[in-house]
Amino acid sequence: MSKFQQLKERGNALFQRKQYDQALEWYTKAIAEDGTVHAVYTNRAAAYFNLGKFQESLQDAEKSVELEPKWTKGYYRIGMVHLELGDPHKSIEAFTKGMDVEPGNAQVKEGLAQAQEAAKSAPKDHNDAKLKGNECYKLSHYEEA
Repeated sequence: MSKFQQLKERGNALFQRKQYDQALEWYTKAIAEDGTVHAVYTNRAAAYFNLGKFQESLQDAEKSVELEPKWTKGYYRIGMVHLELGDPHKSIEAFTKGMDVEPGNAQVKEGLAQAQEAAKSAPKDHNDAKLKGNECYKLSHYEEA
């Protein structure tokens, strides 16, 4: 087993035990050893996601599909981050790309359905967001504004 593979497997073991901080360290070491392997970026993106570090997760997920444009899991991770960040429209775009690559992927299908549901109540543009925010404020729904 190569050094890269050993580092990645150590990260995977820690991730399985939900030790995301430690998993990040090992995935980062694996990337330092060989930064051309797309799958380790999605692994690290998942660890970042589970730690609530969504921008870092997005960067790694995007890197994974830059390295391998037919990497469904990368599009899935991008979609989940955008959904978590409250941008269902970008999420739909990412999940749709994932479906284009692997139409039968149940995980991507489920994510797409969640994003489409979230998009129904999401503002369509800046003006729509402003109108919805003002309406919530008038109704004393300050958290929603």
